[in-house]
Amino acid sequence: MNISPFSLGVSMAAVSIVSSLSTSASAFSLGDYNLVVFEDVTSNSDVEGSAFIGGDLLGSSSNYCIKCDAGGSFFPFDGVGLKVVGDIEGNPKNVNNGTDLEYGGNLNAIVNMNGGGSIIQNSNLANEFTQLKNFLSNESTLYSNLASNSSINVPGQQPGPVIFNSSGDSVAVFDIDAADLFSNKTQQIELNLNGSSTAIINVRGTSANWNQGNIVGDLVSDDEVKEKVLWNFYEAETLNFNLALYGSLLA
Repeated sequence: MNISPFSLGVSMAAVSIVSSLSTSASAFSLGDYNLVVFEDVTSNSDVEGSAFIGGDLLGSSSNYCIKCDAGGSFFPFDGVGLKVVGDIEGNPKNVNNGTDLEYGGNLNAIVNMNGGGSIIQNSNLANEFTQLKNFLSNESTLYSNLASNSSINVPGQQPGPVIFNSSGDSVAVFDIDAADLFSNKTQQIELNLNGSSTAIINVRGTSANWNQGNIVGDLVSDDEVKEKVLWNFYEAETLNFNLALYGSLLA
């Protein structure tokens, strides 16, 4: 999957909750990383927690582990704030809060290790990533097959909000087409959890272009709500996000 420049706010706790829906044994958890991309990333984004990139990291300056305070819920399980299987190119990158950087290819960019983390070349990252990719692909398929139990209001002829209304079940499941979610009629995106402990938003479509319609409400202002939301772009090949997505992203 290719991801164009975007700003992403994600939460480790959210995917940890969702991962309990799977009964299969695995060395991985959906809570291990806040951003996982299967191929190259060209990014100017901020990632609140840790990231694992299966290809090269390119583009202008980007930031990782900006909320990884020691002992906090965003701090990576292995202390590594950024893993890149391939090369690191482009403008300076920032790895924050004393977390480490691991890379498998060539380091051709300045990386600022804010807080004193280490830079480590790791030849085993490709094998580790292959296992993680298989796990995540299986999880994405599992969630995409869940039956929707909650409603979505989308704009009609006139511009308006996209509103996700949970059924109030413990796990709220939504199903929406990317073209409806990010249409030119979408003015804002809002989620009402209504007591649900987890929200899984399955988004159909091989590509998504999001350049209007900010997320509003508790999903922006309340970290506890962010920790309960998983956006599952289970068919995605290309995501082009120019606005901030809150919750956890699986694609």
